[in-house]
Amino acid sequence: MAATKTSGNTTANPIEDATKKVAELNEEATQKVTALAEENAKKLVALNEDATQKLAAFAEQTTKQLTELAEQAKAAQKQHSLAAIDAYEQAVMALADSFEQAAAEQPKVEIPNLADVTREFTTAYTTAARQLL
Repeated sequence: MAATKTSGNTTANPIEDATKKVAELNEEATQKVTALAEENAKKLVALNEDATQKLAAFAEQTTKQLTELAEQAKAAQKQHSLAAIDAYEQAVMALADSFEQAAAEQPKVEIPNLADVTREFTTAYTTAARQLL
């Protein structure tokens, strides 16, 4: 019977040893996985911070560029508007001059007064338009 107990005890030891070994391996694996997860979390935070900084710098640069383009567009619009006002003024003044010349050839027609009124009106209109720009 002593041999049976010995063989029973020897069978119990390998199972206990295997259970301990599995527990140790499980603990070791858990520690490694936890360490890897912590390391990856730190790397992810660093990548996120880097991406945020790059995005902020890009947004700032883009905002500056858009502001510059808006200012250039505004300046170009003002130049085109002034050119249009100047062209309008020249056209109306040339028309008034034509009226005046036609009136000079026709003594009974009072077009010179109309030409003067047209010039005054055009000058006042274009001056006001320029001031608005």
